[in-house]
Amino acid sequence: MLALTIITTLILVMMTRHRIWIYSATMGALFALGLWQLICFFDAILPPSWQAFNGVLAVLMVAIVLLPWLNSQEKRLAKQQSEQKALNK
Repeated sequence: MLALTIITTLILVMMTRHRIWIYSATMGALFALGLWQLICFFDAILPPSWQAFNGVLAVLMVAIVLLPWLNSQEKRLAKQQSEQKALNK
């Protein structure tokens, strides 16, 4: 059901003219797929009494990896923009 929802949303978004929505939908689908795979992984390795934490641990793992990367990309982009402004003056 989750895959069907993601695919349907992706197809509907692809019908728009703006390319950014396609990229956003693709990244959302990849994020959901990665999260689902982590939840299944934790389901396989955690003891039954800990399986209530599968989703929480998966979100924490994604946040630990994804947030520092996004922060570095934001800093790089800000540096490029400031250099571009300095060149345009």
